[in-house]
Amino acid sequence: SIVAMPKFLLQSYSAAEKLIWKQINRIKEGDFSEADFQSLKRELKREYASGLEDISSRAQMMMRIFSQGKQWEDYLKEVARIDALDKQEVVRIANKYFTDDYLFVTKETGRYPKDNLPKPELKPIVSFNQNASSAYSWNNCRWRRSNRVSSTFRRMLR
Repeated sequence: SIVAMPKFLLQSYSAAEKLIWKQINRIKEGDFSEADFQSLKRELKREYASGLEDISSRAQMMMRIFSQGKQWEDYLKEVARIDALDKQEVVRIANKYFTDDYLFVTKETGRYPKDNLPKPELKPIVSFNQNASSAYSWNNCRWRRSNRVSSTFRRMLR
């Protein structure tokens, strides 16, 4: 998916969309240099490598791989596939997937009216043993009733 955010107050959604389609059409036509393509491949490999340097990002990567039912070797093969990419394959894939059949969603800035929901009628929950006392309750504690507890400690408990 491609996400575009127009410049605040200076650009419309249609202008941002035109800029994106201009760049996509450049890719579809193969209008980029081999040096730029190799630079992007190196940057992608660098991102894969730097993701493994930090222990938390490495753990997240491992969780993602294993949750997808893949092995660690599959991750290493993904990195190796970057070297196998060529310019013609990128152009072919761009022409296959970037067509006029797409979804365009916009969000308007500002405030939206809120729907106030009515408060539901709730019945209070009545306990079965309202007047019963547990052996573990505060009033039934043996050490609380004993004379061994100092008066200072009793005042702190109140």
